[in-house]
Amino acid sequence: MRKMFFLILTASILMSVSVSASTELGIGIFDYILSRTDFKDVTCETYSCNFVSTDRTVQMKLVRANLVQHITKDLNFMLDVSFDSPLFKSGLLVQYYNNRNLIRVFIKGASTTIESKKKKDITALKQWLENALSHVKSS
Repeated sequence: MRKMFFLILTASILMSVSVSASTELGIGIFDYILSRTDFKDVTCETYSCNFVSTDRTVQMKLVRANLVQHITKDLNFMLDVSFDSPLFKSGLLVQYYNNRNLIRVFIKGASTTIESKKKKDITALKQWLENALSHVKSS
């Protein structure tokens, strides 16, 4: 946890450097945390699933877009991720569109939107969705 704190501290300093550097770094930090998080508590309802990590610091909600969002915005899935630990509190909303190469990330509490265009970012964000869907299938 101490290493994660210093990683986040370094990232917060670097995020003021430039928008493109901060977007890459922001997605990288969230990817680092999510790839090392174990989600054991999965509850699903119609068109949505809630995930809670074993230590209760990371929560995710996967929601299928409703018909209006699907038609007007071409939206497919939304993944709402919240991090709530003593050292780090943040979150983001990832919107997956029917165009597989378009993914938008909204960082909670920030006014900027990240539109992922780099293959590295898109691959990481697609992996989040695939991991969430694999948890849904196994539960």
